[in-house]
Amino acid sequence: TPEGHVLGTLAVADRVPRQITEKQTRSLERLARIAVDRLELRRAHVKVQEAAQIAETAHCESEARKDELIDVLECLPQAVVVVDSDDRLILWNGNYERMLAGPAVRLKPGLSMADIARQWLEGEVLKGRANQEQSEIWLREFLRLLYCSSSFEMRNVGGKRWIKYDQIPTKGG
Repeated sequence: TPEGHVLGTLAVADRVPRQITEKQTRSLERLARIAVDRLELRRAHVKVQEAAQIAETAHCESEARKDELIDVLECLPQAVVVVDSDDRLILWNGNYERMLAGPAVRLKPGLSMADIARQWLEGEVLKGRANQEQSEIWLREFLRLLYCSSSFEMRNVGGKRWIKYDQIPTKGG
């Protein structure tokens, strides 16, 4: 074994007793190393299979927990979005999508909140609800508050409705 324990003996049998040469001894030693390597390879293969099974089980459990979390988020009356420590979108509920309603915003994991706000603003400009200058001013203020405050209220661009933002950091950011 790697720890130096002897597992067995490699023997070559014949009907006639013989003296083996140094070359034959080296060949038997190489053959023994090959046999040990095969045993180690088999042991490593078993460990890899066990690790793969554990990873697959963990992945399935993680997906099940994620599905449960999404179900809970869908039950909430608020628009909820979850981002990682780099401000990248992880998941969201239907109310968040409805709040951003329109074809301009294409939510997908990995988008930053700034990307989402920019997409939404482009849609508002196209709909004639805001002009480019208003949008730029609103975006700067939104991002300033988003990154500097845990809770804030502001009107959406165009001033048609108020939105209250509450941010609650988690262990993962």
